[in-house]
Amino acid sequence: MKHIQLLVIAILTLIGLSNAFAADGDIDITYGANGIAVLSGYSNPVDIAIDGNDKAVVLFPHGNDFGVLRFNTDGSLDTTFGVSGLAIVDFQPPHSTVETEDTPHTILIQPNGKILIAGSTRTEPIGRPDFAIARLNQAGTLDSTFGTNGIVRTDFSTGADIIYDLAIQNNGKIVAVGQAIVGSNVKFGVARYLTDGSPDTNFATDGTKTIGFGQADNTAFGIAVQGDGKIVVTGRAKRGVDSAGNPHYVFALARLRRTGALDLTFGTNGKVRTPWIDQFGTFGNSWAGRAAIQTDGKIVVSGFYASRFGIARYETDGSEDTTFGNGGRVVVGGSGGGVNRRIALDGGRIIFGGWFYVFQNTCNPSIDLFRYDSTGAADPTFGGGDGEAFYNPFFAFNCPLGISAESFALQSDGKIVTAGNSNDGSVSGLTLARFDN
Repeated sequence: MKHIQLLVIAILTLIGLSNAFAADGDIDITYGANGIAVLSGYSNPVDIAIDGNDKAVVLFPHGNDFGVLRFNTDGSLDTTFGVSGLAIVDFQPPHSTVETEDTPHTILIQPNGKILIAGSTRTEPIGRPDFAIARLNQAGTLDSTFGTNGIVRTDFSTGADIIYDLAIQNNGKIVAVGQAIVGSNVKFGVARYLTDGSPDTNFATDGTKTIGFGQADNTAFGIAVQGDGKIVVTGRAKRGVDSAGNPHYVFALARLRRTGALDLTFGTNGKVRTPWIDQFGTFGNSWAGRAAIQTDGKIVVSGFYASRFGIARYETDGSEDTTFGNGGRVVVGGSGGGVNRRIALDGGRIIFGGWFYVFQNTCNPSIDLFRYDSTGAADPTFGGGDGEAFYNPFFAFNCPLGISAESFALQSDGKIVTAGNSNDGSVSGLTLARFDN
C-alpha cells in the first residue's frame, strides 16, 4: 500500500509540474482527453457560453430544431441537463402539423442562470424566416414564464428576419440584433423585449427598429450595451460591387439611445462605416462581427479584413482610435475560411480569433487564437510569444483532418473554451477545447 501511495503522489506531482509549466495559450491537458472533448453524433456548433458554474453550454443545429448541450468543467457531458445532457427546442406551434425550419445562431446566459438561445424560424416549405428566441431554465427545460411556453417569434416584414446576437440591459430587458428585410432592402434589425419576452413597446416602433446604410444589403452580427444604456450594433454594410458583380462590404456600426432612436452624437447621424484599404490602395472586403465595451467606454470590434482576422477600436463618438494598433486596427493571421465571431476583454487584454484552413482549400482546419494588449500590440506572453496560439493535433496533408473553433467563451478563471468540430481520421464530432489563459 505504501508503494501505491508513493506512486499516486509521484503522478500527482508530475501533473502539477506540467500544469505549472503551462503557458498562456497552451492547450489545457486536464480537460477532456489531452485538452479536447469530442462528442460523436453531433456537429456544427454555432455558439458557446459559460454558466455561473463554469459549465460550457453549446448551441447547435439539431435537425430542423435548436439543440443545446451542457458540459461539466472537466469536459464530460452534463447528463443532468435536458435529457441526458441534450435539450431540443422546436419552434413549431402547438397542434400544427406543418414543420418549421429552425436555425440557431447565438446563446446568452442571463445573470439568473437562465439560457437564451436565438436565431430564426421558418414554416416549411415556403415560409419566410422570423426572429426566434427561446429561454431555458438551468435544468434545460423551456421556461414557461417567457413568451408562449418559452418561445418568442418576431416578424419584421415580408422578408427574412434573422437574429445573430443578443444582449441584456442593466434593467433585464433583452435586445436582439440581426437582419430584417424591408421591401427589397436588407437592414440591421433590432428588437427589444421585456423580461417576460413580450415586445417593449417603449422601444422604437412597437419594440423594433431597422437601420439602413444607403445600400440594399446590410446585416448586424453583434451588439454591446454601454454603461449608460446606449446600444452599439455592429455588422457589415454594402459598399458596392466589383467588376464581376460581387458585393463589397465594410465595417458598419450604429448606436441607439435607450429609446431606440439613432444617437446623433455617434459617427455621422448615428452610423459609422469603416472601409479597409491596403498599402497598395486596393479596397478589400471587411465586416464586423461582435463588440465589447472597455471600462473607458471605447468600443472594440472583431471581424475580418480581406479574409484575415481583425479587430478595430473606436472612440466613444464613433471615430477610429488611431492610438490603437495600426491607425485604429489590428490585422493578423492567414487568409482562408476562418471565423471571428467572438471577442473577449480579459482585464486590459483583448482575445479574438477562431480558426482557418491551413491550405485555404477546405483542408486541415486549425484553431487560431490571439491575445493583444490595450494598445493593440501582440501579447508576448500568449501562445508562441507573438500573441498567437495555433492548435491542430491532427495536422496532416490529407483532408479533412483538423479541428475548428466556431466560437469561444471565458471561464471565471480566464481559461478559454472553444466549440467547433474535429476529425482525427477515425473519430469526428462536436468538439470543445480548453486553453490556458
